[in-house]
Amino acid sequence: MPYKADDLPKCATDKYTLPCLTSSFNNQGLNYYVPRNGATILKNVISIPSNSDVYRAYFQSREFTVLSDAYAIRWKSDELMPSQNQYMFMVMCINKVTDLSIYSYKNKLGGWNVVKNKYIQLPKSDGKIDFAFMENFIAELEAQHVAQLETYFSVTGLKDTHLTIEEKQSL
Repeated sequence: MPYKADDLPKCATDKYTLPCLTSSFNNQGLNYYVPRNGATILKNVISIPSNSDVYRAYFQSREFTVLSDAYAIRWKSDELMPSQNQYMFMVMCINKVTDLSIYSYKNKLGGWNVVKNKYIQLPKSDGKIDFAFMENFIAELEAQHVAQLETYFSVTGLKDTHLTIEEKQSL
């Protein structure tokens, strides 16, 4: 893409509507907007910066494009498309091997040749990836967080407050 981050708006405009991924970890790396025309549009992939001091992977459920210094990792199998919860579990596993103190701005995680050789351990059952475990694990975490919030609201006298779908998803 022929754009420089400093020349792009940080908020969507009439012409610049597509979020673009950079090596930043703020806002999951989606800090600028580009025109949709001519962009490679990605969705439902895992993103990871390649030129940063923080190598935090994120699940990107909405449309975006890559501007620079980042990768988009998608599931290769046509037999199964992971759910959002399963992707979130995979992101946790990726962050276990990429968000290490050995990496810094001076000692970068590096290019694709380094990333593609990282061993990401996923749960298995009967020799196969246990997608049901991943789904249930994330669903249970989400339920725990929602219950904690509801308890907090009740204790603080805000028990009539209800979380919107968007608020629950952000948790």
